[in-house]
Amino acid sequence: MKKEFFLTIYLQPGSKKSEICGMHDGHIKIKLNAPPVDGKANAALILFLSNLIGIPKSSIELISGQKSRIKRIKITGISQEMIDKKIKKSEQ
Repeated sequence: MKKEFFLTIYLQPGSKKSEICGMHDGHIKIKLNAPPVDGKANAALILFLSNLIGIPKSSIELISGQKSRIKRIKITGISQEMIDKKIKKSEQ
């Protein structure tokens, strides 16, 4: 059985740099330097998470929030504990 994990993210596109900025209303807050135009921020979010966690982009799926700042992401093939460790490490 494949491991599946869901994240809820508050996305702030159009920032100077891409980074995790802690929490916002119970969601992981991520700033991205991609603009919120034609799905560019969504694609950049998947690439950012792929690089951060160290898994292929194909293991990350945007479930909801295509046109919203609140995004629901499904990640497969990695445990919640590993994701939490990598996110905490990036915040330091």
